[in-house]
Amino acid sequence: MVVNFSNNNEPSRFQIHVGVSYQSDVQLVTRILIQAAEEQKEVLDLPPPSVHFTDFGNSALEFTLHIYCREFFRIERIKSEVRYRIIDMFRQQGIEIPFPQRDLWIRNPQAIVKAGRSMRNQPEND
Repeated sequence: MVVNFSNNNEPSRFQIHVGVSYQSDVQLVTRILIQAAEEQKEVLDLPPPSVHFTDFGNSALEFTLHIYCREFFRIERIKSEVRYRIIDMFRQQGIEIPFPQRDLWIRNPQAIVKAGRSMRNQPEND
């Protein structure tokens, strides 16, 4: 089977993945993603943009925005413009895009305090 990607008659579906803080209002996130896609003139109205709440990630609630477009060769620019609009709208609404965080659990905190005290009592080596 040969696919001619230069034939722009058929719409193609593209995805934009977004993660937001666990404190986010998921319905508001969904509305913002749809609105950001609808505001981009090269994103098709039919089929309409859609959002799926895809996962509870380690650091974020994960969503996928599906958009349709006929401009296959300009899709990276189109997706970039949608992403710019998403981040602007998220910031306006106080929605955070988190970064990975790790909690450190110390099994014996007294041992660390004791080690710190003994280090302070040792003479410095010059």
